[in-house]
Amino acid sequence: MPSERIVGGLRRKAFGLAGQLVGKGKPAYELLHDLTGMESISGLSAGFWSGLCDQLQDIKDRRARDQNAPGCTPRQWRYIQDLREKVGMDETHFRNFLKKQLKIDSPRFLTVAKARGVIGALLRMNQRARREQTEEASHAVV
Repeated sequence: MPSERIVGGLRRKAFGLAGQLVGKGKPAYELLHDLTGMESISGLSAGFWSGLCDQLQDIKDRRARDQNAPGCTPRQWRYIQDLREKVGMDETHFRNFLKKQLKIDSPRFLTVAKARGVIGALLRMNQRARREQTEEASHAVV
């Protein structure tokens, strides 16, 4: 049956991704159970396995992004990435921001000192966005 093959392929993919993240065998199996919170993950639909594969791929991508920090420290890079997500700044917007504010063409040219400036600017943007949201909420209530 085609759907069984699809489910089997997605299941193998999920176990493969989990194996890449924590190691093959029992650690991968435990990771999948921890992510799902289910006692048994066998016999589930293709949609479930597809979603689980997406979740595992996101974790893998996040780890890769953290490990590929430019000239700044990995901690600064993770903080910049978290702030970017909070502000809602995509990659293109971030590159334009770096080009305009710091005169650098790519995040790979980000130094520790310049990363401090980026963090400060992103913090101010985040604070401004939160302040605007509270002002909008207060005007909506009145």
